[in-house]
Amino acid sequence: MKRTIIITLLTLVSMTLMSQTKSGLDLCLKDDATGEWLICFFDDYAVYDGEHWDYKEVKKQGDKIDVTLVNGCELLRVIVGKEKKGKRPVTINSAKKRKCRIVRPEPGEIGFSPHVIPHPLPTATRNFDESI
Repeated sequence: MKRTIIITLLTLVSMTLMSQTKSGLDLCLKDDATGEWLICFFDDYAVYDGEHWDYKEVKKQGDKIDVTLVNGCELLRVIVGKEKKGKRPVTINSAKKRKCRIVRPEPGEIGFSPHVIPHPLPTATRNFDESI
């Protein structure tokens, strides 16, 4: 009996972990004023502030997109407004709206690749002798 319950629970946990939310988005946004990459949405994940984020929820209402992202215990809410003249207003966690250009980068484009994090992440300090 215990074994059956444990197997059932493990199966449910593994199914839950495998059922990651897909966004249906392929959209990168650059701040129009500064030219910096703000956020990129891909089908399986998003990239914001140099980190990969998973989708918790994606709501599309016409041309407006409301996305909730999760990274560990941290949540991020991103609202992408309606497109006007090739730009979209973007609000991240209630911050001031930023007008952004829609950009679809080519793989390997200078400054960004979907498989390379666009901002450098801190590296761990090495506490060993590399001469060995």
